Amino acid sequence: MSDDSVRQRMDSYLQKQADQPFGAVELVSGRTLAPFSRAGLTAAENLLTKAERALAAGDRERATHLIGRATALNYDDHEETTPAAFAASVMLFGAVTDALERSNMGDSRWLGAAVTALSSATGWGQSELRRALVVIRQDYEVEAEESRTIRDAVVDVPERAELRDVVLPPEELAEAVASVLQILQTYRAALNASGR
Repeated sequence: MSDDSVRQRMDSYLQKQADQPFGAVELVSGRTLAPFSRAGLTAAENLLTKAERALAAGDRERATHLIGRATALNYDDHEETTPAAFAASVMLFGAVTDALERSNMGDSRWLGAAVTALSSATGWGQSELRRALVVIRQDYEVEAEESRTIRDAVVDVPERAELRDVVLPPEELAEAVASVLQILQTYRAALNASGR
């Protein structure tokens, strides 16, 4: 189905709703666009999960192809981001918080792996992991030593806008998403090496 066909169907739906009592409430709330956002994000997550598996298997050509497909998904007006950028950030943040939430008190291997990954990367992957650690330090209950470790680990990492908040040309977006997936691979490898 083409984008024009979807837009025509959406316009027709919205015109019908405008004739109903409270017909524009859904439109004003943004609720009508939510299913499109979920579909785009789901598609991006699916493609990037496959790309991550391809990277893990050493198949860079397949990973590049899948990342290209993910970054070609249309900009999401509802979420105001590209689905691939959003999905890559969510995947990285989820991997770190999942490891944190599975850890016992005094077990900071989740953080050691993150520090290892952070120090071995540059670019968007590094800045997205930095952001994840800063959010974890602010919003999660971490031990005092873990909080200090996060503070020390991120102090020299340049802060930049969230990947999901910037609009990049297709090639740069693909490189940025690849960078996030690469640091995710590094994080998982460091976590596995620590015995998790």
